[in-house]
Amino acid sequence: MGDEQIKGISTSLRGKLTSLPHVGFSKPSIYKVPKHVMKVNEECYRPSIVSIGPIYYNDPSLEGMDELKLRHLQCFLQHGNNSYTLENYLDIIREWEEKARACYAEKIILSSSEFIEMVLIDASFIIFLWFSYHFAFENHPFKDKMVEVFSPVERDLFLEENQLPFFILNDLYDLAFGTSAYSRISFIDLTCFFIDNRFIRGKYDINVTNISQKIGEDGTIKHLVDFLRIYFILPSKLRQNRSNTNNISHDHHQFPLSVTELSAAGVKFVPIKSKSLLDIQFSNGVLHITSFIIQDPTEPLFRGIMLFEQCLHYFDSYFIDYIYFLFHLIKSPKDVRILVKNGIIDGWLASDEEVVNMFNGITNGIPINLPNYYYSAIAKELNAYASTPWHRWKVILKKDYFSHPWAIISFIYALLLLLLTLLQTISGFTSNK
Repeated sequence: MGDEQIKGISTSLRGKLTSLPHVGFSKPSIYKVPKHVMKVNEECYRPSIVSIGPIYYNDPSLEGMDELKLRHLQCFLQHGNNSYTLENYLDIIREWEEKARACYAEKIILSSSEFIEMVLIDASFIIFLWFSYHFAFENHPFKDKMVEVFSPVERDLFLEENQLPFFILNDLYDLAFGTSAYSRISFIDLTCFFIDNRFIRGKYDINVTNISQKIGEDGTIKHLVDFLRIYFILPSKLRQNRSNTNNISHDHHQFPLSVTELSAAGVKFVPIKSKSLLDIQFSNGVLHITSFIIQDPTEPLFRGIMLFEQCLHYFDSYFIDYIYFLFHLIKSPKDVRILVKNGIIDGWLASDEEVVNMFNGITNGIPINLPNYYYSAIAKELNAYASTPWHRWKVILKKDYFSHPWAIISFIYALLLLLLTLLQTISGFTSNK
């Protein structure tokens, strides 16, 4: 191999290295869905009505929302801080551009002008939507149009590929509304309010203080999918208990039996209102689970968080662990009915079969980090309880002999007869002596 050949290869490689995306700020946090995962259920990963960020920029199938996004930018400028003009906001975003681009795992093929314009339009759309939803959605200038598209829009805003870095949303909001009469309400407040009202509906005990405590170790929220993940989990408690799972050998990790099997062994299912969706406890034959809603956006939201965890939180994939726990609990429509009856699931889908199908398919393409499986100890306790014969016998006795008062009387009568017969036998045996 001659010197000229080496020089040519060297020049080619240097060009490739130079063209690599800059990663000086931090690890990327906004990822494209891998093809093998996308093929499992493309509808759950692709936006259906609105494009946010560069990945679906100028997608012809999403252009129908472009005018409405511009209308929201107009409202953002009209209602925001009068000290800032359109040019001021564009100039500020230009200063953030390099940091923002570094948040995306894939290289962004947009010019600087296209990127800056896209960021301002998309960010102002989300900010004013959050703002108007919290303060006076009834007075939203485009209320009728927004009502038509609200459900698919709210779903699209929490897809992994459809994200803007959170610092852009938060800091733009502070610039526009941080010194106004609305300054007491932060963008984190608005986001909590939106999530609670649209997806949680007061199912568990959360507030902004909890969210602040849950912010990652580096002190930042990456984007709205990350916000949703933080909203759902209790990192301090989970990290504390994660060490317990690390003491369990790989061969002894367990998943729970189904709800029907556990119920047959006398396990009771009781809803709790916790600060975390992922809070599951088992004691004295009672499985406590935070109640949750299953509605149309649930599967895309869950899949988005699982994908994000796999990319950035593989060793702290608490949400994936939670979904795998539910996946093993829910195997049939009967399992769903038991959880609905006991107030664990608030089901808004058309049928119990749909819920089963959702959980049966939701783990496809998303592997679990088994050595760190968070719910292994609980699953082991559950299965041990269910395998104890006495617990099953108690259920059978209660069902067959104590289901109504006459059955109880009959059982007591039979027991007395048996006791009298036994005493008579003993008495006769003693007399013969």
